[in-house]
Amino acid sequence: MFCEILHTLYVKSNGLVVCNDDFGEAVELGMVDTESTDWDIVANLFENSRYAEIRAGFSNGRLPWPDVCSKCSLLRRDDVYVDRLRRKHIIRLQFEVSLACNLRCPYCSNHVQVRSKTGPHIMPLKTFETVLQSLKRRDFRLDMIEYLGQGDPLMNRDFQRFVRRGRELFPKAKQRLVTNGNFDYQNTVGDVHLDEVVVSCDGLFQDNYVKYRVGGRVDKVLQFIQDAGRAARNGPSRTTVVWKYILFEWTDSDREILATQELADRLPIDKLWFIFTHSLGKSVRFLPEDPFAIPVTSHKVQFHNTCAIDLLLDRATLGPSNFDAGALVEEPFFAYLEEITLYKNKLLRIAGWIAAYDPPVSRLDFYLNGRLLGSVEKFLWRDDVFEVFPRFPEQDTAFRLSVDAAEIPLLDRYHSLRIIAFKNDQLLGAYEHYFQMKSDGAAIPSRREARLAVSELSHALSRGLPAPKLIEKSPRLAAVLSKLYRRQLLRALAFLAHIEEISVSAGRFLKVRGWILSHRPPVSRLEIYLNGRHLGTVTEPKWRPDTVASLCHIFADQRSSFRFVTDLGEDLEDGPHELSITPYDASGALESFTQPFHLSSEPAELALVTAG
Repeated sequence: MFCEILHTLYVKSNGLVVCNDDFGEAVELGMVDTESTDWDIVANLFENSRYAEIRAGFSNGRLPWPDVCSKCSLLRRDDVYVDRLRRKHIIRLQFEVSLACNLRCPYCSNHVQVRSKTGPHIMPLKTFETVLQSLKRRDFRLDMIEYLGQGDPLMNRDFQRFVRRGRELFPKAKQRLVTNGNFDYQNTVGDVHLDEVVVSCDGLFQDNYVKYRVGGRVDKVLQFIQDAGRAARNGPSRTTVVWKYILFEWTDSDREILATQELADRLPIDKLWFIFTHSLGKSVRFLPEDPFAIPVTSHKVQFHNTCAIDLLLDRATLGPSNFDAGALVEEPFFAYLEEITLYKNKLLRIAGWIAAYDPPVSRLDFYLNGRLLGSVEKFLWRDDVFEVFPRFPEQDTAFRLSVDAAEIPLLDRYHSLRIIAFKNDQLLGAYEHYFQMKSDGAAIPSRREARLAVSELSHALSRGLPAPKLIEKSPRLAAVLSKLYRRQLLRALAFLAHIEEISVSAGRFLKVRGWILSHRPPVSRLEIYLNGRHLGTVTEPKWRPDTVASLCHIFADQRSSFRFVTDLGEDLEDGPHELSITPYDASGALESFTQPFHLSSEPAELALVTAG
């Protein structure tokens, strides 16, 4: 169980730090003190009682504030607990530089917060500086600064100063602006460099647009988008410009959606996001469970959800395609191809991730059957990559390429996809992947389907049905299940233990060494028995970085290594012998496990113990 609150920080305009979900804003985590000269973000915020409650809750598999957390769209019940704040790493630092707004959107909480929240409603630059300077003093890594919130950031007349100061203090951090776009671009953003500009424009026709964006003008927003795109193309550094389009019941007609895509193709922008919302007025024609029902004609289209819910849409192969997703390549980089999707309108999407040693990959070129499809130069963050492959330095790894494949004969043929990786324009390497697209609708199951299958697999294991037999019954899911089987099996265990050494020196001194990981509260002690005789106790296992690094995508961070040495009082014969270990956590004894051995035998094998 996990939430992004331990790698994301959200600071309100008045300096209040809260959870960054709509429901989560009710949870106050602390306050930025700009008056104190010795305010420290670690001592005064990350180590306070509120964060202690967050850590205690998630590390023990419970919600810190059940009434709030159960409604949070950012809660990941199946994810493992990872505390990046303790590692001095913040992925996103969000600043509400303005609670004031120039629109009156009916489902936004802005009007309530303006009346109920204490000021200031325009963030002083000093609040921004206090947070960043404290992080810098503590040697934090910061990936991104975001300007957003319940108001519009461009209502703050000092916006350009915020961006410049952010560059000075954290020059490597990316900066993103989210705005409603009802502003003059030059007078608000001007010549400051932003890595991404997201402009909310829900509808192309004024009569529909204004139903939600009350007080706004769609022509003004479109001019802002065009000016942002032109500035991005002419600027010294690359800026991604995104048109964000929330799907309401009054903005989801085919006519408006198709006209929007036609205009997006002409505008100097990079992406058109169609957003599924959870608020009143949400579209009932188009649902997140079936995003491809939307008539897509532009390669710029992507599907997302409000509150950044990961619906696994981008990785679900729902078009008529069939491929082996197991293209995994070794040194000098790791690359994984997750998706090759052909949409009904002949839009081809390729997605995956690539990780390399410093410096990271800067460009990928994609060739289909020897023909250049396109290139990717912007990569996105993927938490799961570094949980599984911690040996790579943290970097943006995810890539996605969408191209018009109308002129490419794809169906019922085998194809070669060649991806060439570059570092700073120097060739790093390449790999080739072969796949077939079928016209009969056959597809690799989406991860949503796979989760259901794995749930069935878990029940089958509990009934004693071997996994291979279950897979044979569902050959369509075999490819996915074979990859997820090992992870699901590990998640079903009470603990995982490995006895690495059982040895005797001088005939009577017994040494036992290994490690143990638990899904429950961490193991606090081990009772050691030899042939039914109690030998002693191991308390407080030690830290073992290699064990956690290789299994932290399954188990939470914890001390895992144990070592036990005792004088048996007499020489030990060759055997056979039986070593028994009973682990204990805060709730009491777990299931004991035994290891038969001879003194002349090889080190013991991995011992798996299932939950009761």
